[in-house]
Amino acid sequence: MSHTKKLWSVINLLIVGFLLVLSSGCFDNMFEGYENITLNLDGDGEEVEVCFPDCTGKTCGDDSCGGSCGECDKGFVCNPTSKACDKFPEIEGCPSISGLQNDSPWPIDGFCGTKINRSPFAAPEKPAIKWTYEERTYRFHAIDRDGTIYIGCYIGGGGVGLCAINPDGTLRWSTAGKEIQCNSMLIGKNSLLYISSDHSLYTINAKDGEIIWSYSFKNQTLSGLSIGLDGTLYTIADHNHLVAMNPKGKIEYTLDHYYFPDVPSLDSEGNLVLGARWGGVKYSVEPHNKGKLLFLSPEGELLRHQNLPWNPCTPPSIDTKNDRIWLRSEDSDYNRLILVSGESVTYLEDFYLPDSIIFLEPETEATCAIRKDGSAVIVLTENQRDQNGKITALSGKSEVLWQYDKLLYDYPWPLLVDADGKILAGYDGKLIALDSNGKLLWQIRLAEASESGYVDSVVPKAIGADGTIYVKTGRDLIAIGQAD
Repeated sequence: MSHTKKLWSVINLLIVGFLLVLSSGCFDNMFEGYENITLNLDGDGEEVEVCFPDCTGKTCGDDSCGGSCGECDKGFVCNPTSKACDKFPEIEGCPSISGLQNDSPWPIDGFCGTKINRSPFAAPEKPAIKWTYEERTYRFHAIDRDGTIYIGCYIGGGGVGLCAINPDGTLRWSTAGKEIQCNSMLIGKNSLLYISSDHSLYTINAKDGEIIWSYSFKNQTLSGLSIGLDGTLYTIADHNHLVAMNPKGKIEYTLDHYYFPDVPSLDSEGNLVLGARWGGVKYSVEPHNKGKLLFLSPEGELLRHQNLPWNPCTPPSIDTKNDRIWLRSEDSDYNRLILVSGESVTYLEDFYLPDSIIFLEPETEATCAIRKDGSAVIVLTENQRDQNGKITALSGKSEVLWQYDKLLYDYPWPLLVDADGKILAGYDGKLIALDSNGKLLWQIRLAEASESGYVDSVVPKAIGADGTIYVKTGRDLIAIGQAD
């Protein structure tokens, strides 16, 4: 080796050693105000950009160089502004969180067992695209406590499975080769992933995607997945069987003699609340063709039932504070929104649910989003069979508080509400945010029209602990953060 090459090797070693000393925190304030420095090396050396990590006053979060200033303990979350570890916020309206990972920003569809579709974290005030995961995906599921995003994805050769995406938008792992059709998923309090596939239930290790156990229902088709306070899993088999299974994969009981369109939601005491059609023999309820709302103990005992004017079709969204339950219903002529309050059942006479050409994703979507004041927000239309609707805020008496003046085309998904009361929705290829009174705060375009004029749907699915909004478009997953 020539003297020149030896010299540059020594210089490179000195640079590496210098950076290691800097990263130790000994000179945190020495380069305050500097971000990156470019070193121009002569001879055989190359131009190297040196980044100085900045963890001054931070206990967690990004160090400005792609690294981390630390991780928060369980039960705490990194504050995106102060970069300090704050206690995970209490979740008003979600007493049924205990069966789930209790410090996950979004452990299940609808956020928790009551399906309120409201996040305990605030969305950005000024949005910007952080990254786009462009590999083809089909369904958003959950966010782990460490920020990992779980989403149904297409895996080479036409296969499907579950993908774990890092908070920076890169792939961590996938279930490639395991042939898992991931229709529904949740994160349990033991931090394991529970998956409902077409005909099987799976438990997955969140660290590497390996299967811990599976249970095959053979030719029976499963619909959705929910979890009780004690970790009992609930799914619907062939729409005729409510199946309760313990966290180790053993069936505890099965209830039949009803047509169940969806999995249960949970009330404030952990009881199961689910819609049913075709009343049956099991609970000595007279059959009738309109539908019922069943209230069951975790052990499957019928506590009471409520007759409904139409057939329910999605899991109830439950306002536990005010004892109100919102349900989507369907009839051969139109779709309605039903409100059950105690023994009272009402519906909006002058409004309908949009007659969407898009089927709701497997039966674990919430009915609507419930705000902190108990009001509900949902897309409604004034015309039967209309596919266009307006974002509508409803009081606890089913009175219209306000409507956003723009029409949302073919939008059957529940809206998303953040901790500050902002309402997030997709409109004409854009993600929009409204304030609590229905006024537009901001919008950001995420999808362009094709040559035929078609625009991909834009659906906000969840909010991370750092305020990132995760948005599902036609095939992509897009992360929206705070603009600089």
